[in-house]
Amino acid sequence: MLTIEHIAEVLKSAVVPYDVRAVYLFGSFARGEAGPQSDVDVRLECDLEIDYADLLDIQESLGGTWAVLSRWWPTPLSLCVRLSESACSVMRRCSIQQLSAISIS
Repeated sequence: MLTIEHIAEVLKSAVVPYDVRAVYLFGSFARGEAGPQSDVDVRLECDLEIDYADLLDIQESLGGTWAVLSRWWPTPLSLCVRLSESACSVMRRCSIQQLSAISIS
């Protein structure tokens, strides 16, 4: 049986190298109501220093680690990311710059 302690260990190892301020477990696992078909709902709270590449790296790291855990708990990991307001504005600005650089002719 997958426990909150197992989940915490996996998440901690995946986010340590990045600027993640907090990790929250929510949903049925957090309420102690997880069943055989329950997914694992996780929210990351990130600061300004994290960028899109870091988010992809975290997702990849979690995915690889989750694949190992799926032998014992074969349900998906649902990842939600909340960025600080300053990080959101940086991401929006970068996205707009990247979009404006794309020319469709």
